[in-house]
Amino acid sequence: MIYWIMRLYKKNKFKSIIISLTKGWIERAFICFGLLIELQIVIIFFSALKLGTRLNDDNPSKVSNDQFLIGNILSLTAAIIYSQVLTNII
Repeated sequence: MIYWIMRLYKKNKFKSIIISLTKGWIERAFICFGLLIELQIVIIFFSALKLGTRLNDDNPSKVSNDQFLIGNILSLTAAIIYSQVLTNII
């Protein structure tokens, strides 16, 4: 694991991975917060926002549309699970 992290650090990819992870955490926190305050429209807003940023991208991407869809579904599922767990705890 340390070897993998050092390789990423030397290739200057470590920073981009940290940024991607942070953006994912912020996205899931936004959805979770919206669901906790019983604002289900946040799921539609999030999906439209993600799709809008994806369609606006003129650069050829390494990520296919299937990977993008699966990633969004997993992210939404995680946020829904987080909000359900927090609702039961609170």
